Amino acid sequence: MKNRSQLTLLIVFEVAACALLCAIISVAAFYATLVPDLFFSTPAVSAPTTQPPPKVVVASPTTSATAPRTPTPSHFNYKVVAGDTLWGVAAKFNITLESIITANPGINPDRLLVGQTLIIPATERVAASTPSLDQTASFVAPEVAALRMRRGPSEAETVIMMLTPLTPLRIVGRSRDSVWLEVIAPNEQRGWVAAQWVRTQLNIAFVPITGQTSVVTSTVVRLPTAVAIGTAPPPQSSEKYPFISGISDTSRQIYLGGRSIGNRVNVFSKVGDSITISGAFLYGIGIKQYNLRSYQQDLSPVVNYYLQDIARDGNSFANTSLAADTGWTAYSVVTIANANKGLCGANETPLMCEYRVVRPAVALIMLGTNDVPGNTTGTFERGLRQVIETTMQMGVVPVVSTIPPLQRSENEAARVLIFNTITRSLAREYDVPLWDFWASLQGLPNQGMSNDGIHPSWLLYSTDFTPENLRYGMSMRNLTALQALDAVWRNVLK
Repeated sequence: MKNRSQLTLLIVFEVAACALLCAIISVAAFYATLVPDLFFSTPAVSAPTTQPPPKVVVASPTTSATAPRTPTPSHFNYKVVAGDTLWGVAAKFNITLESIITANPGINPDRLLVGQTLIIPATERVAASTPSLDQTASFVAPEVAALRMRRGPSEAETVIMMLTPLTPLRIVGRSRDSVWLEVIAPNEQRGWVAAQWVRTQLNIAFVPITGQTSVVTSTVVRLPTAVAIGTAPPPQSSEKYPFISGISDTSRQIYLGGRSIGNRVNVFSKVGDSITISGAFLYGIGIKQYNLRSYQQDLSPVVNYYLQDIARDGNSFANTSLAADTGWTAYSVVTIANANKGLCGANETPLMCEYRVVRPAVALIMLGTNDVPGNTTGTFERGLRQVIETTMQMGVVPVVSTIPPLQRSENEAARVLIFNTITRSLAREYDVPLWDFWASLQGLPNQGMSNDGIHPSWLLYSTDFTPENLRYGMSMRNLTALQALDAVWRNVLK
């Protein structure tokens, strides 16, 4: 009986279990029809067909489907704010002045109006939604002649290189007090510079702190971090003539080439604009109404040397140049239409005509004053480059001068700094003498300028080098011109 009862219970249990399992399967089947993705099954194998099934592409969790690209705009608009200059806007967006001017026909490059809308061509800009440290325009301030890069954030640190105005910089760090910036120069040199001499659109507060300003004790000899333009002589200048530099073997080779084609060693030409053709410039020396005073011993030999021969209508000091006239820009000198019709050939520029007729060994060149108000930096650079190259090709040693300040507006004054930077850079690029007339004026009353804000100031006797007369711009120009001629004569022509 006992075995029969146990068998009965077992049967009952199995029947119940079977019923429960069937119920579960039924419920599962029901929900599978509603939510099929919750269940896995082995796909049935079907016979091959003549057309392959459509291929289903499933995006990987680590990749995203390619979204349609929005075309990059060819330009965008920028609204001028107070303090903007066209050059500053170009630097802000890392584009050229020419590209902005081309995109904005009729714009006055020297007079932007607050609220004025500029079209900024986007094709030249770095494509990025958020500017990074490397993509933000940063550069050495234009108002310094040189900025010292140091090994660390302190004036006591070793200077590792000098940075010229407008040198682009990558800012990678700062001192905790933001007085110093860690930067990378175009040659990949890494170092520290004073933040006050860096112009940038970057919010310095977001630059990572990578150093700490060191305290300089009173026993340390402190060198200025930045050299203001005009407070120190240009590189390679001598103590004797601090505003003349860059006289090298290149000038000697130019001279020897010119001598082989008949250029005259004791003749020089003058190339420029109204400041050059002025009767106050060198003419008094040419007619022997001059007094060298304390410069007699140094400069009388070179004066006597150039008084000996006739250039064209007078000796070199008094000669009327065919490559200088009122209002001329750098391009005016190399424009055929401006040449003297009676003396120059049909296809000669004023510069080529002057050199052919006079056959000088040296040329004093100062151009740019008339470029500043209306020409772009690119136009001026190309014009002056052509002047230098033509001069060298005709065997004439070019002595390239910076221009004096312009005092008619703050914008023009700032542009002079940039144009003079271009002049200095070209002189060094071609390895020809640089005459830094601008620098020689900086200690003079009103920077040696007359009331018109354009021309150097002068007295009746601008070739009488008394201390009083040398407080005037044209007297200083005559003195430094003689120093330039003397330096070239002694080191190149002799």
